Parts: sequence; structure tokens; C-alpha cells
Amino acid sequence: AQAGYLLCRWAGARGRPADVVLVNALDRAQSLPLPPAFAAAQGAVSALAMAAAHELGPRGVRVNVVALGPLTAGISAGLAARRRRDFEVFSALRRPGTPDEAARVIGWLALENTFIQGKVISANGGI
Repeated sequence: AQAGYLLCRWAGARGRPADVVLVNALDRAQSLPLPPAFAAAQGAVSALAMAAAHELGPRGVRVNVVALGPLTAGISAGLAARRRRDFEVFSALRRPGTPDEAARVIGWLALENTFIQGKVISANGGI
């Protein structure tokens, strides 16, 4: 959450339009058994995006969050096989996402978006 805060401050101080895309693991609608500290940090990122969007929007800075589900690479590769199966059972697509799929969502928000502001976009396969 602290890095996201610093990034928003930097983008707002530049004095020109920008897009800030923060990456998170939760979309605020999921109810998962997670360590409380992790859940709190994830919630802080979502709250930061909403607050920063209102503060920075008049300066042309858009701030959004992409909440990613398990992927085929990165930190997700270290998930225990049972935990991975649990996610897949509850996923509408029944599979993890790929790094390319995650990058496309993040890239669209950073390069193409003109009106979405202060939102959490779930890119999690329908968990």
C-alpha cells in the first residue's frame, strides 16, 4: 500500500495527466480464508485508489486497481496443489490466468482507459 501511495503522490505532483494502475490480489467482494494482515493491506490498496481518484481526478490523473487471481507464473506458482485446485473449483473459467492476460488488462487501463476512475477491476477468472 505504501508504494501505491508514493506513486499516487508522484503522479499528482507531476502536473500533467497520467494513469496509475495498482495491482492487488483481492477485489473486496471475495470472502477467503486469509491472514488478517494480508487482507488489511489489500483493502488499503483499494481504499487508496478510491480516495486518490477523487483527489487526483481533477488533475487528469486516473487511479485504478487490477485485482488478479492465481496466475500460471509468479507467486501463484508457489501455491500448494490443493490450494490451486480450490481456486480452480471456484473459478468460472476453471483455470488460472496467464501473465499475458494480466498484462493485457493492466496495459488497457494504463494506455487506453479514458473514463474508469477509482475502481477495482477483477481479472481473476470469475472467482
